[in-house]
Amino acid sequence: MKKARTSLVRTVGHVGLVVLMAIGGPATTWAADPGSPTPGESNRPWAAGVSKENQDKALELFKDGTSLLKDAFFTRAVEKYREALTSWDHPAIHFNLAKALMNLDQPVEAYNHLEAAMKFGGAPLDAEQIEQVQRYTKLLYEAELAELSVKCTEPGAKVSLNGADLFTAPGNWKGLVRAGKNTIVASAKGFQTLQEQPELPKGQVTEMDLKLTAVETETKYTRVMDAWKPWLVFGAGAAVLAAGGIFSW
Repeated sequence: MKKARTSLVRTVGHVGLVVLMAIGGPATTWAADPGSPTPGESNRPWAAGVSKENQDKALELFKDGTSLLKDAFFTRAVEKYREALTSWDHPAIHFNLAKALMNLDQPVEAYNHLEAAMKFGGAPLDAEQIEQVQRYTKLLYEAELAELSVKCTEPGAKVSLNGADLFTAPGNWKGLVRAGKNTIVASAKGFQTLQEQPELPKGQVTEMDLKLTAVETETKYTRVMDAWKPWLVFGAGAAVLAAGGIFSW
């Protein structure tokens, strides 16, 4: 089992390798049990409005997911954690889900879940787990991610990013994407489809204002010859016919 796990580790992305090494290291701690109050805890705002039934369901799924995560079954662990979040939006679940996603080389989702784990200022995670969140958000942002801001004012234009719909103009979108080449498309009836593939730099913000061009402005009519030339040819032909008629007479 240990040998198989080592083989699997070698197949993940470079960021995933860094994270997995951290997960397996001696200084690593797993997320706190969502059902266990932390020492000295006076209240649990993350449990407000969540029924005992939903908490128990999420806790069971969390335990299953963590067992799978420890055995490097990352895809199955992600499924368990996502299902757990539908019952209980708990920071500890986000924390472990982010770890599984990093090992699957999904930096955007991982970053979002790390941020969600800090929704209550870090509680109920302990100091070491909070330090991990801060370290990995910085690592992901600087090594894997870019910020993109897209704007389009043409009414009715549909804007998409890498095949996924973003919004219908007029509007804008701002979020994290994987750094490197991304494809942005804007299309609207009566307009030329606009497609751009910017190279987004790591850890930086790129702003795009999409301008569509109407189809009729792209259609240009050109004359084969100057406007006076056909009339000249016509006039010359008429003169020849007239002269021929006179000579025939």
